[in-house]
Amino acid sequence: AMWVIYLTFVMSSSFETYGSPDKVAADGILHDSNPSVSIVIPAYNAASYITRGLESILMQPKIDALQIIVVDDGSSDDTASIVKSYAPDVTLFRNDLNRGMSATWNFGIERAEGEIIVFIDQDCVAKNDWLTRLVHPFLAASDQRVVQGNFYLQYLDTLISRYHARWRRTVYLQKHTLHVEEGQIYLNTINTRNMAIHRDVLRELKQHYGNVFNEKNARGGGDLELGRRLHQMGVKILFEETAEVYHMDPVHFLALLDQKYRHAFFAAQAGFSERIFDAENFQRVVINPAKYGVPVWFSLPIWCISMYGFQKGLRSARKRRPILHSKDPTH
Repeated sequence: AMWVIYLTFVMSSSFETYGSPDKVAADGILHDSNPSVSIVIPAYNAASYITRGLESILMQPKIDALQIIVVDDGSSDDTASIVKSYAPDVTLFRNDLNRGMSATWNFGIERAEGEIIVFIDQDCVAKNDWLTRLVHPFLAASDQRVVQGNFYLQYLDTLISRYHARWRRTVYLQKHTLHVEEGQIYLNTINTRNMAIHRDVLRELKQHYGNVFNEKNARGGGDLELGRRLHQMGVKILFEETAEVYHMDPVHFLALLDQKYRHAFFAAQAGFSERIFDAENFQRVVINPAKYGVPVWFSLPIWCISMYGFQKGLRSARKRRPILHSKDPTH
């Protein structure tokens, strides 16, 4: 099948550069077209790791107009005081109460001043050329309006984290690759762990839907719905794999299974679910990753716990709205 040939190609070139954004001058500033960029970081009880992420962002090659926003979503730890210590380079906003991810994203977007808005998670540590590579596609093509960065790399190097990164990449690209054009991968959805979007698209989203993120999805699934909206609008979503950040996903297997359960549960509540007896889904989530070195003992429990989470979430959501069968346990 064509997707087998395609996956063989992308897995064998996992960390190759698909074209270098050689736009950084000797002074370390990205000058080309002088883009203005706002980075929005939602944070909740992130005191134990947000310092690493902020330090990695501040060490990026400088952009002429850069705004870094952290929205503290009602944290009960020292997140706010840590972020305040980075002023004026980082701007802190606070929700008095915990409002959830979608509302926090919308809050940050409203206060972002840049032409390009970047979303990154609170636990991310960015590679030193991450921002340059994430922004470059907007400068290289006038019609490029959404760029998805690499979101599956892991900060801690353990056996579980290595399997997780490889599994996530395989499953995600097989499901969400729309087409490949001149060596560039285009997707049918996004993941807010590491992405950039042009302000014009945000305006269109607000005109069409009244908001960028649906705030009914307080606990999860907001990025799934945003991805569906962008796809329906016909927006090109470029996968820039060389724009790399490293995440602090669970490194103990039971904790990872708990994460997959919660992701599936809240995805179902947001209107996305999976059919439990689906051979194509089982092939994609369990069988195919084994071809790329992910053992079945790793993939099979993830599939099982995700199916359980989807079913539990579906039952709790029946009174809210119809469930769309998305076949996506990867968020």
